[in-house]
Amino acid sequence: MSDSNDIIKKAMQKRLSLQAELKKVENFLKMAEDYNGGALPNLLDTNEIIKRSEERLRNHIQNRRYSTDQVVEATKKVLSSAKRPMNRFELVEVLDDMNVRINGVDKAKNLGTILWRSPDFVSTPEGYWINENLPDKD
Repeated sequence: MSDSNDIIKKAMQKRLSLQAELKKVENFLKMAEDYNGGALPNLLDTNEIIKRSEERLRNHIQNRRYSTDQVVEATKKVLSSAKRPMNRFELVEVLDDMNVRINGVDKAKNLGTILWRSPDFVSTPEGYWINENLPDKD
């Protein structure tokens, strides 16, 4: 019976400790309300917190700029899927739909420059295509 009494005694001490801590928190919140001139806003609205977090994530994804290497790799995937050459305007549209953002005001011009400088692509009369003469990467 002594063991159960010890457990009960510890539980009662813990309850007293938690009640004392809660009293401190309540006093702090009361002072904050007085300082704020009234009721505090509900800062624990989890739906609002989730909504704001999702919005920040969407904005981050939408505003994210990709490095030249990432643009090159994404363009390779687009052209491989299309199985045909595409002009820079078509590519910008598809990349934009994939949330691959290209720097600059004239995105098509910037993409054209990236692809023209890259040895991974060739320019054809129909548009850009993957350079088929690339050496295998080890």
